[in-house]
Order: sequence, then structure tokens, then C-alpha cells
Amino acid sequence: MGMKSRACAMAFMAFAVIFVNRVVWAQESRPQETASIGTAMRSQWQIEYSVYGGTLTSSGIIGQDVNATGDHEQLTAKLKSSAFAGVKVGVHGDRLGVEAGILRSANKLEVQNVFGVPFPNHGENLTMIKADCVIYPLRRSFAGGVFRPYGSVGFGGAFSSVDLDNIGDQDNFSRPLASVGLGAKFQLGGKDGVVQIEVLFRNEHMFGRAPIQSVNLRTVSVGIVYTQFRGLQPTP
Repeated sequence: MGMKSRACAMAFMAFAVIFVNRVVWAQESRPQETASIGTAMRSQWQIEYSVYGGTLTSSGIIGQDVNATGDHEQLTAKLKSSAFAGVKVGVHGDRLGVEAGILRSANKLEVQNVFGVPFPNHGENLTMIKADCVIYPLRRSFAGGVFRPYGSVGFGGAFSSVDLDNIGDQDNFSRPLASVGLGAKFQLGGKDGVVQIEVLFRNEHMFGRAPIQSVNLRTVSVGIVYTQFRGLQPTP
């Protein structure tokens, strides 16, 4: 990922941290609501910090162009099944949540011609920066709050670099992403535990623009989530 892409990634994560802090301030500044007769309590919500990893697979070709040297054959870039790692931060309530994060593939894009001849050092790792809205169909009281299935929708960007004309250096590219996901969180230590295990399947659609192709990127991941609880504090 080039300097411009790294700067975009750092700016996005800085925005995510500022956004979460803003939500924290807004939530803590809200008037307390009456949860039961004679007792005022804040709505329960929490900040979650996650480290996660898994497998990333592509449904097809990432990019394609003509070799400007040699036989002028087609060169294609693919991402074979790759491990990946990522981090994210979010604010989650009883039914809704918002989160932002970044992940990076362990493998680089592989470039080869139509005859299957590889072109080494023609592709870099794939980085994805995401923001998602999380929807919990069941209230936190379900299963004592220790099991929380959810769906998610989001947007973001994919960043990498690749050389598909075999001339000079690799060219940086950035393409928009739209995603849907299904997952579940399992709270360790009961409803008051601060650690969760998260399992998530997500399909990312990357919108192409020549020579980069439109393609689906699928992730299956497991993560460890640290939970910082807010609210549910009775007031006199």
C-alpha cells in the first residue's frame, strides 16, 4: 500500500476514534431515563474493541490488462485464499451498533499471464477499511445476554497496488466497497463479562474500474472483543 493509501487508512481510523468518543460524550450527556418505578437508569450500551482474523477469498479476477512487453498477452491479478488480520472499534446498544475497522491480507495479489506463467513482485497485500451498521434482531435479555446474533451492512474502500502492464512500478488503486454480514457474539463469564468471542461471515463487493474488476471478497473470521460497559447505573 502506497503512502497515499496509508495516509487514507490512518485518517479513517483517526475519524473512527473521534466518532466513537463523540458518541460516548453524547450518550453520557443524555438525561437519565426511568427504567423502573422510583429508579432512574441509563440505557445500557457499550464500547467494543476487537482483534480478529480469518480467511479471505475472492470470487474472481481482481484486475486484468495487456502485457505491454513480450507477446502482449493478458495479465491477470488474483487473490487466492489468504489469511488476514484486523482491528475495529464500535459503539453498541440494545438493538443497534456502529463500528469501524481495518483489515489486511497476509498474501499479496498474484499476477500471471494466460499461460499460467507467474510474474513475481507484481502485486501487494490487500487492505480494506470499513464502517458498518450492526443490527441485533433480539434484545439483550435473550439468552441472558450471553449470545447475540446480528446482521451488518456497511461501506468502505479496498486499497492495494499491482503492475498489470509489466512496465515500471506497481500502480496504487483504491476502490469502493459495500458489504453485508451475519455473525454472533458469545459473552464469556456471563452477562457481566468483559470479553466476547465473535464469529462473522461477510461478503464485500468491490466496485471495479478498468483495469480493476468488480469482484466479491468473502471473509470468515473469529475475533476477541473487549467490552467497556456504559450505563445501567441507578441514580438516587
